[in-house]
Amino acid sequence: KPFLIEIKVPAPENHLDNLLTGGKQLEQYYDQCMWQLACMPEMEFCDLISFDPEMPDHLKGFVKRIYRDDEYIKTMEDKVILFLQEVETTITNLKEI
Repeated sequence: KPFLIEIKVPAPENHLDNLLTGGKQLEQYYDQCMWQLACMPEMEFCDLISFDPEMPDHLKGFVKRIYRDDEYIKTMEDKVILFLQEVETTITNLKEI
Protein backbone atom coordinates (compact mmCIF):
# COMPACT_ATOMS: atom_id res chain seq x y z
CA LYS A 1 0.00 0.00 0.00
CA PRO A 2 1.43 3.43 -0.90
CA PHE A 3 2.44 5.92 1.75
CA LEU A 4 4.18 9.26 2.07
CA ILE A 5 7.69 10.07 3.21
CA GLU A 6 9.30 13.26 4.46
CA ILE A 7 13.09 13.20 4.67
CA LYS A 8 15.10 15.60 6.81
CA VAL A 9 18.88 15.83 6.90
CA PRO A 10 19.48 17.61 10.20
CA ALA A 11 22.75 18.71 11.73
CA PRO A 12 24.67 15.67 13.05
CA GLU A 13 23.92 16.51 16.69
CA ASN A 14 20.19 16.72 15.94
CA HIS A 15 20.27 13.44 14.02
CA LEU A 16 21.98 11.79 17.00
CA ASP A 17 19.31 13.28 19.25
CA ASN A 18 16.64 11.72 17.01
CA LEU A 19 18.35 8.34 17.33
CA LEU A 20 18.64 8.63 21.11
CA THR A 21 15.20 10.12 21.87
CA GLY A 22 12.95 8.36 19.40
CA GLY A 23 12.73 11.35 17.09
CA LYS A 24 12.27 14.25 19.51
CA GLN A 25 13.81 16.71 17.00
CA LEU A 26 11.35 15.52 14.34
CA GLU A 27 8.28 16.64 16.30
CA GLN A 28 8.60 20.11 14.76
CA TYR A 29 7.61 18.56 11.40
CA TYR A 30 4.40 16.91 12.63
CA ASP A 31 2.14 19.57 11.08
CA GLN A 32 4.01 19.32 7.78
CA CYS A 33 3.28 15.58 7.66
CA MET A 34 -0.36 16.17 8.59
CA TRP A 35 -0.71 18.70 5.75
CA GLN A 36 0.69 16.13 3.33
CA LEU A 37 -1.83 13.61 4.62
CA ALA A 38 -4.59 16.22 4.30
CA CYS A 39 -3.71 16.61 0.61
CA MET A 40 -3.64 12.85 0.08
CA PRO A 41 -6.74 11.44 1.82
CA GLU A 42 -6.04 7.91 0.56
CA MET A 43 -2.80 7.76 2.56
CA GLU A 44 -2.88 6.48 6.13
CA PHE A 45 0.59 7.52 7.28
CA CYS A 46 3.75 9.44 6.49
CA ASP A 47 7.19 8.14 7.41
CA LEU A 48 9.21 11.06 8.75
CA ILE A 49 12.88 10.24 8.24
CA SER A 50 15.98 11.71 9.84
CA PHE A 51 18.99 10.90 7.67
CA ASP A 52 22.71 11.59 7.98
CA PRO A 53 24.85 10.12 5.19
CA GLU A 54 28.03 10.66 7.22
CA MET A 55 27.00 8.28 10.00
CA PRO A 56 27.93 4.57 10.07
CA ASP A 57 25.44 2.50 8.05
CA HIS A 58 23.43 1.30 11.05
CA LEU A 59 22.99 4.91 12.29
CA LYS A 60 22.29 6.70 9.01
CA GLY A 61 18.52 6.68 9.25
CA PHE A 62 15.75 6.96 11.79
CA VAL A 63 12.06 6.63 10.87
CA LYS A 64 9.15 8.02 12.86
CA ARG A 65 5.77 6.94 11.49
CA ILE A 66 3.09 9.63 11.62
CA TYR A 67 -0.43 8.26 11.26
CA ARG A 68 -3.27 10.26 9.76
CA ASP A 69 -5.33 12.08 12.38
CA ASP A 70 -8.44 13.37 10.62
CA GLU A 71 -9.60 15.28 13.69
CA TYR A 72 -6.27 17.12 13.90
CA ILE A 73 -6.34 17.80 10.14
CA LYS A 74 -9.86 19.26 10.48
CA THR A 75 -8.66 21.51 13.31
CA MET A 76 -5.76 22.75 11.16
CA GLU A 77 -8.08 23.39 8.22
CA ASP A 78 -10.52 25.30 10.44
CA LYS A 79 -7.67 27.51 11.68
CA VAL A 80 -6.63 28.28 8.10
CA ILE A 81 -10.21 29.22 7.21
CA LEU A 82 -10.38 31.59 10.22
CA PHE A 83 -7.04 33.12 9.27
CA LEU A 84 -8.15 33.70 5.68
CA GLN A 85 -11.36 35.32 6.95
CA GLU A 86 -9.27 37.66 9.11
CA VAL A 87 -7.08 38.53 6.12
CA GLU A 88 -10.16 39.26 4.00
CA THR A 89 -11.62 41.46 6.76
CA THR A 90 -8.35 43.36 7.06
CA ILE A 91 -8.16 43.91 3.29
CA THR A 92 -11.76 45.11 3.23
CA ASN A 93 -11.10 47.51 6.12
CA LEU A 94 -7.99 48.88 4.41
CA LYS A 95 -9.96 49.54 1.23
CA GLU A 96 -12.46 51.61 3.21
CA ILE A 97 -9.81 53.93 4.67
